[in-house]
Amino acid sequence: MEENFRSRPEILARCGQFIALSPERYDKTLRPSRESRPEAVAAFHPESSLQAMEKVLEAVSRLQGGETLGILYRNNLSAYLTADLLLRAEVPFTVTPSGRRLERYHVRDLMAVIRAAEEPYSRERLLALSPLDFDRGGNERARLAENWDGREPVWKLLSGVGGEKTARLGRVIEMIRGQKPLDALHITQRQLRVGKYFLAKPLSGDDPPGALRAAVFKELCARETTIPALLDRIEQLEQTLAAPPKQPGAKVHLTTIHSAKGLEFDHVLLLDCIDGLLPNRPPKGLDSEAANRAYYEEMRLFYVAATRSRETLTLFYPAKNDRGLSPSRFLASFLDEPAEKPRGSVFRRFFEKVVPSRSFKPGDRVLHKTLGAGKVRLVQGDTVTIEFPKGEVTLSLSYCLEQGLLSAEK
Repeated sequence: MEENFRSRPEILARCGQFIALSPERYDKTLRPSRESRPEAVAAFHPESSLQAMEKVLEAVSRLQGGETLGILYRNNLSAYLTADLLLRAEVPFTVTPSGRRLERYHVRDLMAVIRAAEEPYSRERLLALSPLDFDRGGNERARLAENWDGREPVWKLLSGVGGEKTARLGRVIEMIRGQKPLDALHITQRQLRVGKYFLAKPLSGDDPPGALRAAVFKELCARETTIPALLDRIEQLEQTLAAPPKQPGAKVHLTTIHSAKGLEFDHVLLLDCIDGLLPNRPPKGLDSEAANRAYYEEMRLFYVAATRSRETLTLFYPAKNDRGLSPSRFLASFLDEPAEKPRGSVFRRFFEKVVPSRSFKPGDRVLHKTLGAGKVRLVQGDTVTIEFPKGEVTLSLSYCLEQGLLSAEK
């Protein structure tokens, strides 16, 4: 038994019941020494990224005296929207330095199209375009760049080549020139392969980090009225996050969960409560024992984040309109029932207090209607991890029982 002078009893109780589910927990119990605060733990499910940012500003405005606010996240990409919000509101803040660039992978390819529209006479911008939207790939792109004198705009060059895909690329570049960033994004998604690839990240549900990158970029597009302003803003944010200026006396602190170890804040907003981010998906190829250890380490990381707060802890669910981002499975174990429930959400079952009609334990043999026979490896709250012939799968226990998908093997 250890006496805890930091957190309110409600926070410690939630943290204790959560970490007790891990067989690799430290063998200690924290005894609260502070008075109760009923509203100490809250859950927030925003309808949109904008509503999530309004909640952040509300938390900032409520700080009193020397109180501090810690905004914690698992993925450095989550710092972009919050840092942008605080910069616009002229709120001093500190942030854990990060070289994580937004302009990578599918966002980089999409921005190459946007940059070509703004600099239509640049050979460099032509060469940066993805080969996905050229009829003959990178070879055609290189040939066009080599023979182009730069006297005509790039869309005219591409439209006159003759190939259907390359000509479409030219038309889209001309079409989005002068458009608002969000309109340019929508046009590109409909017309080009790089746009469809960008859209596939949130739609597939199989790549939470990719879906988060897409969601951040889309929200930044919505915040700017011109493409040059968007490009300048992204560059400014990348520079700010890579080398943040000193802010002595700042009350707001943006930090990764890993960097928050050993720190304390009066109030904590925990972002990235997203399956695939927290907990992170283990690397492919791990055996069952290694995968379980990785999962328990994720539990400890969540516990560290929750215990950074002295007064209040607010857990952020993914925004309802951020497709491809599902609530963290940890939330069902940490919260009996979130304070704010979404209405009509496809993720509704994640927010209800789950009392399955039957339970399983590690070692039980089970039968799934589509996946076949398997062996239970781990049961955590409403989730059950089962080893099937084709590999391990983590499922929602209440959903499987409700739909009649899972039963004990006879």
